[in-house]
Amino acid sequence: DLRLVLIALKAGHQIQRHQTDLRLNLTTFTGHVQLTVNDETIDLPAGRVLVLDPKIPHDVAALKDSVILLSLSSAV
Repeated sequence: DLRLVLIALKAGHQIQRHQTDLRLNLTTFTGHVQLTVNDETIDLPAGRVLVLDPKIPHDVAALKDSVILLSLSSAV
């Protein structure tokens, strides 16, 4: 199972803390986003990729207008 979601975020917007039952890959195409994972802040400027295992709470904040690709897949 693979799901692809293209997300555009305006600077200052945030996706509140959540988690998923699927493994995720987050790729920043343009702009700059910041994730908070387990109280750790992770910068993802354009070109960076982050992989998270299932059931890890996280939130996303756009530092600049950003386009990100979210890939969700069943953990293997």
